[in-house]
Amino acid sequence: MKKLVFILLIMVGSAAYSQEWNLFKNQEIYHFNESDIHSLKVDSIQSKLTDTIYYFNEIINDTIYNNHYNSFIDTTQNLGKPNLFGRSVLKRRDSLFISNQNGQSILLLEKATLNQSWTFLKDSHLVFIAKIDSIYTDSLNGIIDSLKRVKFLVYDSSGTLVNHYVSKFNLILSKNNGLVKTLNLYHFPNHIYINHYAAIFQRIFYSIAKTRGEMYDFDIGDEYHLTSNEFSSGGFSLFPTDYINATILSKRYSANADTIFYTQGIKKEINTATVDYSTSPPTIVFQTSYMQRIDSFFVTQLTNAFSYYLGNGVNPSISSNTVPIYKYSKSIYNNRLKIEQNPMFFYDSSRFHSWMFGSAEYTYINIEGVCYYRDRYWSTGGGQISKTWYDLIYFKKGTETWGTPRVVTAIEAFENRIDNPVSIYPNPTMGMVNIETSLKIKTVIIYNAQGQTIKEIKNPTSQFELPKARGIYFLRIETDSGKIIKQKIIKN
Repeated sequence: MKKLVFILLIMVGSAAYSQEWNLFKNQEIYHFNESDIHSLKVDSIQSKLTDTIYYFNEIINDTIYNNHYNSFIDTTQNLGKPNLFGRSVLKRRDSLFISNQNGQSILLLEKATLNQSWTFLKDSHLVFIAKIDSIYTDSLNGIIDSLKRVKFLVYDSSGTLVNHYVSKFNLILSKNNGLVKTLNLYHFPNHIYINHYAAIFQRIFYSIAKTRGEMYDFDIGDEYHLTSNEFSSGGFSLFPTDYINATILSKRYSANADTIFYTQGIKKEINTATVDYSTSPPTIVFQTSYMQRIDSFFVTQLTNAFSYYLGNGVNPSISSNTVPIYKYSKSIYNNRLKIEQNPMFFYDSSRFHSWMFGSAEYTYINIEGVCYYRDRYWSTGGGQISKTWYDLIYFKKGTETWGTPRVVTAIEAFENRIDNPVSIYPNPTMGMVNIETSLKIKTVIIYNAQGQTIKEIKNPTSQFELPKARGIYFLRIETDSGKIIKQKIIKN
């Protein structure tokens, strides 16, 4: 009988232990908010007796970017900054101790019961009291979960209840999924006044761990439409809006299936405005022209992870002269993942040894499975700086659509057929050019930008070399069947 009771006690104790509320788990990733997804990862844990320390990923946050826009920072500085809960959290039994930016200790109780209250934070002027005001169940991340809501009461040093902005917010704790709704506790209680932080961080259950194949998964017939607007350094629009339509015309895998070769048709409506001073008063003359071309590009290493860093993160290693800052959002584009890449530059010379934030001449946008385009481009000339901004206004992917199409009617539709296309890569190139096709190539003629014949290659192999001089070249490729392919290529 005693043995049976002992076994039952062990079973009850094990069951109770399995039902503990653990807000953080080793290597767990928590994503918050849909616009500019903010990610928190438990990088590692360290346990000793009753203490457990959870260490979090650091971030490059908007404070750094905004404060150092177009300026230099010594690379010996640690650019990483604490995440929502600082760099680490100490767990002692059922108590979590979080240090805010002022070095003050915040207390969060995982096992607090209904109507239980405790001192969340005490500073020189105010006392913040946390209270479990509701315990309930709800469907969360596909399962029924137990949830606790934490409300705040704020008192002054005399013990009088005060009307404080923190009282408007609450935390949501989940037994199976950890934190569901939180404040920025590292900057608590002043995070509301920091304009680059959200007032509240709402958990989303959404994976940003995409492969390159998933991000660049385009199909024949997919199309997207962009607008292009050029502005002066003073923010004035220089020209009317241009329109760019792109359609995927062909898709082909390499022999080992680790690379996809695409061709896409590009139509562009170019709108300009000039001032006619021959009239009185001068008048603005609007003109529209059209162009079209066929581009080829390829995507390789399809099963590799699409490079990303958690939070508004950055690659901490100095391995090249540019490092991208990645921003993620669950976009308005039918909830497809949007990734913005904004490079910062690294200068390593006798004069500079630093990061330069915000000086990027371009940024890139990836919309999962839809398109990849340059978001903005800075150019200089005649002492002036102009910025060209691109925006996605429409896409069609199979039967899925988003936005309103802009039809470029003055250009005939591309023939949606390219039999056995010729893929030419890389473009731009450092010199060597690869040709991949099932057709037999008869000749390749290389022209310079002036239209002069530079070189003619008969019965070429799958690889040839451009002339030594950098610049723009044009290729004329003729197959045995008489098919002519023309391609512009740039040598860096």
